Amino acid sequence: MNIKNYSIAKKSLKILFDSGRLFNKLSSQRDGIFLNSIPKSGTHLLHQILMNLNFKDKFGFFASTPSWSMQVRSNQEAEKYLSRIYKNEIISGHLFFSKSIESYLLESSTPSVFIYRDPRAIFLSELHYLSNMNRWHRCHKYYARCKSFDEKFDLCLKGLPECDFYYPKFSDRIKDYLGWVNSKAVFAIRFEDLINEETSFSEINNLCNYLSSFYEYTDNKESRIKDAKRSISPETSHTFTGLDPDRWKTNLNSSQIYQLESHLGALIKEMKYTC
Repeated sequence: MNIKNYSIAKKSLKILFDSGRLFNKLSSQRDGIFLNSIPKSGTHLLHQILMNLNFKDKFGFFASTPSWSMQVRSNQEAEKYLSRIYKNEIISGHLFFSKSIESYLLESSTPSVFIYRDPRAIFLSELHYLSNMNRWHRCHKYYARCKSFDEKFDLCLKGLPECDFYYPKFSDRIKDYLGWVNSKAVFAIRFEDLINEETSFSEINNLCNYLSSFYEYTDNKESRIKDAKRSISPETSHTFTGLDPDRWKTNLNSSQIYQLESHLGALIKEMKYTC
């Protein structure tokens, strides 16, 4: 049984472990790892790999905008939460980029990885997720009111800037994370490179090299990488909608692709993708 498919059980365990963080001793050297991502970028995929690199899941999670409220949380809240990491724990999150958080990660020697993917793929995945998969998300009811895919497309693109919570236009939702792509405080990795048979071994090897600057590994490195690679099974995620990185090319029509790419502008190239 994958407990992550049961939201009540998952929430209960998160509350339990988060309560224990109050008694977790602070240290200048973090013992776990922070897994950050743009929502709908493959967090679960990288989480599986890290689990097979001897990190543990204690349901730690921090989002700059929690899905139930979509109110922006402060950097101070983020730093306080990350400072209470358990030994060998993975804390996952969707944390906006800021210079202060970047400095915190560097100064506290907190290992941090950041996964991202083609923003056009993120767009389509988010549209499906908020329309069909997370009815507890604050934005779900707005998608549920849409009478066509075109209306959902416009909503995802333009956001809800008139509302009293944070769901701006899509390009701004991407820009909130953009600084992490080239940040020295994180190991940044593309989702597409993890699922590509020709590049996945190399990417996991680079990840292991990064982690080796924080931890000592005594097992065989190549064996560890192969085990981590075999662990990849994204379909077990409760938010899984498919692996095809180019699905947006067929699920969106030419007019919608043009609108989306015009809306994103230079962001596509800034994230190391091509039009």
